Amino acid sequence: MFIRLCSLLCLALCTLMCYAAPTELLNLDQRHFLIRQPQNIAQFSFTGYDSNWRWLRIPKPRLTETATGSLYQYGDQADDLIWKLQVTPTGNTVQLDTDITANRDQKVVYLALVFSFIDQLTSGRLEVTSSGQQTSTLPLPLARAQLTGVTQFSVFDDAGSKQFTLSLQTPADIHIDKTLRIKLVSNAIAKGEAAHNRLTLTFAEPPKFYASLDERPGVTSQSHWYPFTPNNQTAPGEFGLQDWLKLPTEAITARGASLFADNQPFKVWGTNVEYQANAPSHAEAEQRAAFFAKYGINGVRLHKLTNPGWQGLGNKHSASDYDPKRLELFDYFTAQLRNQQITYGLSPIWQLQVFDGDREKLLAYDEVKKAGSTRGLIWFAKDVQDLHIATMLNLLNHKNPYTGLKYADDPAVTYFEIQNEEDVFFFSTGASVARSPTYYALLAGQFSDWLLAKYGSQAGLEQAWGKAAINAFKNEGGASDEALSKRNIFPVGNPWLWDNQIQDRARGRRLQDTARFLFELQNNYYQRASEAIRAAGFRGQIVASNWQAGSGSAHFLNLISDAEHGMIDRHNYMGGASGTPGNLGRGNNYAMQSGFQLNNYTMLPEPGSGLLSVGMQQVQDKPFLLSEWMSVVPSEWAAADTTIIAAYGMGLQDWDMSYHFASNASGFTPSLTFPGPKKFNNLTPVGVGLYPVLSRMVLRGDVAPGQVIATRRVSLRQAYDSDFDFTNITLQENDFKSFSGTPSHNALAAGQVLVQITDDDQASSIGDWQQYQQGDTITASTGQLKWTGGKEPHSGFIEINTGGTQGVAGFAEDRQLAFNDMTITPHSNYAVILTTAKARQQTLASDKQVLIVAMARAYNSGMVLTDDLIIEAGKAPVVLEPVQAELAFKRRQGKVTVLDHDGLRTNKSYRLEDGQFQLDTGRDQSPYYLVEFD
Repeated sequence: MFIRLCSLLCLALCTLMCYAAPTELLNLDQRHFLIRQPQNIAQFSFTGYDSNWRWLRIPKPRLTETATGSLYQYGDQADDLIWKLQVTPTGNTVQLDTDITANRDQKVVYLALVFSFIDQLTSGRLEVTSSGQQTSTLPLPLARAQLTGVTQFSVFDDAGSKQFTLSLQTPADIHIDKTLRIKLVSNAIAKGEAAHNRLTLTFAEPPKFYASLDERPGVTSQSHWYPFTPNNQTAPGEFGLQDWLKLPTEAITARGASLFADNQPFKVWGTNVEYQANAPSHAEAEQRAAFFAKYGINGVRLHKLTNPGWQGLGNKHSASDYDPKRLELFDYFTAQLRNQQITYGLSPIWQLQVFDGDREKLLAYDEVKKAGSTRGLIWFAKDVQDLHIATMLNLLNHKNPYTGLKYADDPAVTYFEIQNEEDVFFFSTGASVARSPTYYALLAGQFSDWLLAKYGSQAGLEQAWGKAAINAFKNEGGASDEALSKRNIFPVGNPWLWDNQIQDRARGRRLQDTARFLFELQNNYYQRASEAIRAAGFRGQIVASNWQAGSGSAHFLNLISDAEHGMIDRHNYMGGASGTPGNLGRGNNYAMQSGFQLNNYTMLPEPGSGLLSVGMQQVQDKPFLLSEWMSVVPSEWAAADTTIIAAYGMGLQDWDMSYHFASNASGFTPSLTFPGPKKFNNLTPVGVGLYPVLSRMVLRGDVAPGQVIATRRVSLRQAYDSDFDFTNITLQENDFKSFSGTPSHNALAAGQVLVQITDDDQASSIGDWQQYQQGDTITASTGQLKWTGGKEPHSGFIEINTGGTQGVAGFAEDRQLAFNDMTITPHSNYAVILTTAKARQQTLASDKQVLIVAMARAYNSGMVLTDDLIIEAGKAPVVLEPVQAELAFKRRQGKVTVLDHDGLRTNKSYRLEDGQFQLDTGRDQSPYYLVEFD
């Protein structure tokens, strides 16, 4: 199983993999040609300007295969110009023969073949040769210039490697204005005149030429896809859920592992809003809150409220203060959420910045300012803790003028989070502290004093640790002359050390003591912060933090610490873009751009994996919250992954809160990403677009909680010593995490896997999850869900069969799948087809109205993906892959009405005869339907 998990991780974290890919010349849309090696290097196409600098329209070409290559002809006798491009690959070269013929006299600035180079070649260069063998070097990106008589140019990347050379048979002038424009015709071209040029691309190896996208393996044609163009209307239409939402009148309470509002079981199916999006205009606040309510979003995590500028609501005077104008917008937004019966959780602090107004509050203000934030210091520095607590209290004690309530007294605030994505045990803590010599010495002094109190003397310490442990971490952040008298023994530790060396003869005892010390520090801070939050009057739930730390001691000590101070909260992501072209796994992890590496994997082939595997951290008798998660765009399989979190996470695993990441706009975004292009966006058809069904399924409680398959018991003694009777495996690459061990994560497809924190050592109870498996299919212990895995990366499917919701998600082409009230036979390779009772108190067997959502892949227009690369990111609008399927309801007669993208009725409908309906979203140009039974 460990080998299987590692194989899954290799797929999931493919940004770390180096691979050899051939040079490609790829025609994207017949107008534009892309050069890749394997990252995108350049594009070229024709362009032209008339004598008034007006751009000349280049018609869509006709493609003709010739004996030696491919001929593209742009225009015909009805056009002013006929452009021709013959592409002939031979060995390491590609010959480009251009012909331009005029059907009438034309004055022009120039007609050109234009090359554009990717933005990431920020320190690359062009070496240009002109007539007479004169050479010059131009840095990338290109500045404005005019070159004459050019015969050749070569492109070099940031590392100095030559990417390709372009040779011109006839010397040409070049105009550079961000792009490089080779002048094929200048000034004028007469009727009947033909201008011919031959250019030759030369590569280090024979390139693969694809005359069209349809020829390239792994590229999906969008020719039959349809645009997703909602108007973001907030009228309920046929799938609005506004009347399903109810605001608590008292603070949310916890009873064991469950949450209650006004003595009724309560779950949050929510989303995130982050940074400056928490201070929208009044009009945006009204639209956004109404939009959320329509889609059944009953909770919003308001995240990162501190720091000024784009980051939050803060000002540049003090970390603990808020900008009045931004705070007013925030107040109006939260009031609008309340008006729509939507709750909200407060997550104010991540990497808190300090300002001149904090100078006198801190031991070493200048050091913290230079470090950029208080990261790493809150666990032990009382002055920093005081600043954080003041920051939290200034928010909790603020009275919202639109509600008349302090946030501490507002029952709509479901929970308050002390610290986002940080813990004392994580890899970054030691390095963060080391940025500040004053605080480094403070922490070393505290640890030395703690050791002196425990062991009495240097001799006692050396007897307990062994002399070899002194100075043992001098190369990992510790001192080289450690002594209790010098108060310089630094608590060096990180998850790798605790996972691998805590039982080491030379280092083990020291690492155990370090873990104990840090555990006490973290608990002390959480206790201080919790007491301050309660003293402010807040009675809702508290989250300590939501991060993790390795697989062994640190992981469980951190989990125990979180459990002692509130709900268990975690984050997880999968899929999406990462890295920069040519730098796999490095660079901007928050953008989706052409040429970026793509983690195009899904949970479907491996039951219980990926996003869902975070459930291995669920603690017995503690509510569980997944406050950030996403199958990141442009992952092709996000619709199925989103469905799995709703059905298996909120249903079978009985999680209490989910906050999908993130909804920073007031409706569906025109493309898959926000401008930036930030990729953490769930305002897409494969995110919130599924909520007309998923929200009903979650809020109605269609999927029953599963049986407890395993209880892994952990005492503090076991956590300190890393002495467990089970295995635990945490694999992490930044935001992307995967968890497994004993039992396998596969058990999460059958039922719950819990951690029980015990006072003394007790044996774990590991049940046989495989009793629920037959072949590749795991049937949930409730019988309502089935997960069929697969052997290929893009395989596997789930089946949902509850009273209220039934359907399939994944790769189930041509399988006839039987459910309680219907059968579904998908005829698409991949699809999510879900049906649900429209009314809250009804089932599919009883409700006269049933909603259908049928979704597959969502692309930007013009997007080109392979399994491992975003060739072209594309642009708005989003387009949807059609879904075809046969649906057969047991109820025989009725009408099926196509709904538009806002859930409003269209004038297109079908009779439901003998229960049969041929679903085709491409035919109907919509993923939404309403069935009304006679």
